[in-house]
Amino acid sequence: YHKYDLDNVTNKEIYELLTAYHKTNLNTTLLKDEMGEEEYLKLTSLADKVDYLTFDNCLTKFVGEDETLWGLTEQEIKDIKLILDIASIESGVSNQIIFKLMLMGYTMSVATLTEKINNLYNQL
Repeated sequence: YHKYDLDNVTNKEIYELLTAYHKTNLNTTLLKDEMGEEEYLKLTSLADKVDYLTFDNCLTKFVGEDETLWGLTEQEIKDIKLILDIASIESGVSNQIIFKLMLMGYTMSVATLTEKINNLYNQL
């Protein structure tokens, strides 16, 4: 479990770790024993370490119904899809996205945004 430095994780690593953590019925007691309490707490609070930089930079682009006119680059699409994938596992991340969208005055739901980003991702 020292494969990752849990203080400096990328969104890709966060996604992998959260997926492993949430999608398996892990024996948390065994895991705590193996990792130690401190590392275990870092694992359970990984959502706090999500990097929203690309998402924040692209917020102003989410205008209009047609996502193909948003002008997102291939890398931006991949980065945002990854954050939305994390949000599908971690409700705290989903709430952050809703909050950011609301602050910009968007009424779009996370589900709608996910659908639009997935459409763009599938066209790459």
